[in-house]
Amino acid sequence: MADNDDRDPGVRMLALVAGTLVLWLATFATATFVLARDPQSAFVRGAMVLLGVAGFVPWVGVAAMAIRASNEYSRRIHVLALALAFAVTGLVVFVADFLERAGFIHGMPTTTLWMVMVGSWWLCILVATRYYR
Repeated sequence: MADNDDRDPGVRMLALVAGTLVLWLATFATATFVLARDPQSAFVRGAMVLLGVAGFVPWVGVAAMAIRASNEYSRRIHVLALALAFAVTGLVVFVADFLERAGFIHGMPTTTLWMVMVGSWWLCILVATRYYR
C-alpha cells in the first residue's frame, strides 16, 4: 500500500518536536535517577552521562529544523527571543556569581541555568509575538 502522507507539515513538525521532547525527558529522568543512587561503576556513570546527552541532541536538531522551516517573521521572532534569553541568562549568571562571592548561595546547578534560558526563550517568544501583532 502506498504511503499517503497528506498531513499538514506543521502538524508533522509539532509531532517531531513533541516526540523528541518526550525522548529528552525520558533519558534525562532515567540518567538522573540512576546517578542519584551513586553507582560505583565508572562505566555505569559514563553510560548515564551519554544517555542524558544523547536524549537531548535530537531535540536540538528538530528545534533547529522547526525554526529553519518557518517563515521570515517566525525566524525573526526566534532570533529576538534567543537574544533576549541570552541576556537574561547572562544576567542570572552574573547575579549568581556575586551572590556566591557574598556567601548568600553556594553554587548554582547548571540545570537551573538551562531552565532559565529555555524558560526565558519561550516567554520572549510569547511576548515578541504579541508585541508584533
